[in-house]
Amino acid sequence: LDECVEGQYRCRQRCINTFGSFKCSCDDGYQSADDQTSCTDVDECILPAAVSGCVFGCVNTPGSFHCQCPSGYSLQTAHSHCQGSYRCNCLYGHILAGDGHSCIPECPSGYRKQPTTSDNQTTKALREECVDVNECQEEMCEWQCINLPGSHRCICPRGYTLHQDGRRCKDINECSRKNGGCSHLCVNQKGVYKCACPATHRLSPYSWKKCVPRTTANSAG
Repeated sequence: LDECVEGQYRCRQRCINTFGSFKCSCDDGYQSADDQTSCTDVDECILPAAVSGCVFGCVNTPGSFHCQCPSGYSLQTAHSHCQGSYRCNCLYGHILAGDGHSCIPECPSGYRKQPTTSDNQTTKALREECVDVNECQEEMCEWQCINLPGSHRCICPRGYTLHQDGRRCKDINECSRKNGGCSHLCVNQKGVYKCACPATHRLSPYSWKKCVPRTTANSAG
């Protein structure tokens, strides 16, 4: 018995005859409801394929969907892409935004837009280009600044090292490492250090890091 032919089915859209029974199915763009006989519309606009296919927006319709386009554009390529009656061009240093008619800066970090003129002496057309930002003019460093393409680097004088913030300089405590090479006492100072000796010794005339015993006139005789 073919229930689909005899009219004994309760399917809202399609009926498929099976051995001893039948089952309902739905048209494209619809899915089976909880009662397994009726069908509900599929919102294609929430599916990844439609979201990625429609650049400017998606409109769900019963059993289907269509992409929408901004003013001046029409649907092309199987109703998924927009093609405008005019084409927008952007100045140098800019790219076309997703709306198809706005230009946004293309300058990377460390660069800025700067108006310039074209090389064509007859038109003198204005445009904008990306030029390096000289961060050293903004007093970014405590001591000395070196400008680099798209960036900068702070440097410190001898006896100092760069702070973790990349801007300030902090003193190097040379005495904290192997006593600064001093044989006896090491005295740290800002940017420098010096070796010292106990009262019974003095710095060697041959090495400012080495202490030698003091001698008296009597000890020489």
